[in-house]
Amino acid sequence: MIYEQQGDLEASIEYLNKFLDICEETKNKVKAGQAHKKLAETYQKSGNIPQAIKHLEKVLALAMEENNGPAKANAALKLGLLYYQEGDIKRASDYMSNHFDFLRGGEDGTQNQS
Repeated sequence: MIYEQQGDLEASIEYLNKFLDICEETKNKVKAGQAHKKLAETYQKSGNIPQAIKHLEKVLALAMEENNGPAKANAALKLGLLYYQEGDIKRASDYMSNHFDFLRGGEDGTQNQS
């Protein structure tokens, strides 16, 4: 985080990847999710949107695995915004729809139909 504050995003990414490796080695999914989220934010700041998307998709997958509603909604929102930024309106729309479904309590991002 200090490297990021100093504007050295490459060093920040390097250390975040080391942190992620440790999280995965110790099977700490909560911390791994945090590492992926921070990597996504840092890659976005550096302008590397494809890498940011890759890490946010991992955040979403971990949130789905843990059934963490707020984390699912947040990841889907950020993915929707990044895909919109990339010009992929279809994927952006799908993720934004999932975001709202997660907020309403949908388990898998699809609307609950009664």
